[in-house]
Order: sequence, then C-alpha cells, then structure tokens
Amino acid sequence: EIGDIIEDYIVENKDTTAAVSIAVFRGDQTLYQTAYGYANIEDKLKADDETVYEWGSVSKLLVWTSIMQLWEQGLIDLEADVKEYLPEDFFTKLKYDQPITMLNLMNHNAGFEDAIFQMCAESEDELLTLEEALKVTEPHQNYRPGEVVAYSNWSSALAGYIVERISDMHYYEYVQKNIFNPLDMNHTGLEPAYSDNLWVKSKLLEAEGYTTELVPMEGGLFYINLYPSGSTAGTLDDMLKFAKALQPNSDGSKKLFKNEETLNEMLSPTLIYPDTEIDYINHGLWSHEYNVQALVHGGNTLMYSAYLAFDPV
Repeated sequence: EIGDIIEDYIVENKDTTAAVSIAVFRGDQTLYQTAYGYANIEDKLKADDETVYEWGSVSKLLVWTSIMQLWEQGLIDLEADVKEYLPEDFFTKLKYDQPITMLNLMNHNAGFEDAIFQMCAESEDELLTLEEALKVTEPHQNYRPGEVVAYSNWSSALAGYIVERISDMHYYEYVQKNIFNPLDMNHTGLEPAYSDNLWVKSKLLEAEGYTTELVPMEGGLFYINLYPSGSTAGTLDDMLKFAKALQPNSDGSKKLFKNEETLNEMLSPTLIYPDTEIDYINHGLWSHEYNVQALVHGGNTLMYSAYLAFDPV
C-alpha cells in the first residue's frame, strides 16, 4: 500500500511541486520507486531515473562515512584534539582552550556559530580551495565544546578537510575512490563545479529550479565553497545505493567497511537527550522518533530538497 499512499501525497502537493523522486527500501530490496513531474517544465523534461538532484546537507553523511573509514584503519582518533590533524595555528577565533574532537564535529557541539557569509560562490571562477574557504569563513567559538548543540556547516567542512589532510588527496577524490566507485555510484558528483562528473553537471544545467508557485528561479549551478557540507548531486538510484550501504549486513556495507563492527559503531549514539536514554545524534546522523527510531539527514539548497531516512533495525 505504500505506493498508493505516496502517490496520493504527490497528487495533493502537485500544484507546488515541479518534480520529485522517491524510493522506499528494506535492506538491499527496493520496495517502491517513482518519479513525478518535470525537471524543466518549459522544456518538458520529465523527471525520470536520470534526473539529478542536489543532496544539500545529506552530503554530510559522506563526510562521516569517510571519517569512519579512516577510523577503521586507525588513522584517526575520534576523541583526539582535531588540531593534531590540522596545520599549526589553523584556528584563530577559539574562545576556549578545551580540545575540540571529531566527535564534537559529528555532534555539532564544538561551540561554533554557523558560517553563512561566503559559504557559497557566485561563479565557478570565485570558488576557493577547501582550506581557503575554511579560513575565510572561520566562525567564532561561542560555547565550550560539548556544551551546546548548534548545527554547523563549517564543522562538517572542517571534517572533510581533515579527510584531505589524512588521505593526502582532495576530499572529493577521496569520496569518489572510497565511496562512489565501490558502490557503483556513477551518476553522482561532489566537486563544487562537478569536474569529477561532467554528466552530472550537464544534467543540472538542463534542469530548472522553481518556487512553490512553479515560477522558474533561473539559478544555474549552486557553487558551495564549504562543499563537503552540501555540494553532492546525483540520481535517486545512486542515493539509494548509498542508503542501502548504511544498513547492517548489507552488500553495500561490506564495500564501504572491512569490518561490520565499524558500521555498527557509526550507527551507535554519540549524544543522547539529557536525562533520557533516547538517541540524539549518532556519529553525524540525527535520530528521530517516528513509529520507530529512524536515523536521518535532510538537505536543502537554493532549488532542491533531499531527505534520507532509515530504520537500522
């Protein structure tokens, strides 16, 4: 019945929706999948299996997956001061001497205000390197590490930069080699100008963004300087491959991690709601209570919204 429920919901919201693609899965099996509407209404470009969507902040799950791969290899300590993995004197606006750990970055409680100014570039020519972007947008530290949860794009991008430092390759190259390629995610790109997948770039340029009144936004590409936090774009099929790989004992999980215990660790809580036993954040995944506990991450860009949710049990 899930397909009928979803299709009814799409019909109810069709007047404010240009295009949407949805899939429901259990383990390695896809139970239902659909695409509705037009990626470009004016050009009559129907949404289908080749429609490319921007992931927005769902991209952060690639950061945390990368970190857990490095943790599995013994190349990073989640409880060590992240200064150990950064150039000397990288931070210039810290208020407290207390160490910031990778777990703080995963839990969004390193104490930083969020960085919006210059997070994005207006054109491909104005894109910065990840290191430059982090320095230009470095936020103030308002709270002691571990004291306050405050969603931080900068923290997630910093974790992506640490992946660069440890792996000695660009973050997008690391993800392509260690996540996209093993999972056959051939229709997903990550580099801010999508030089890592020109097919994805061409599909994004074919598509159009719309307001809820279905007025074209004519926004072109969305260039993100802090790109590990939100520049991934790809097909629903590819996102589905990644989602399935986060399921314990799945075929995909064995391609991401050598040991199943690594994924189990990633799905375990790193933060719980005060005075409860309820998961809050699980190594960068947010825990939400529906009829069951679901681990989730949402994402929004100027023209797209994305959402990935699963019950790990």
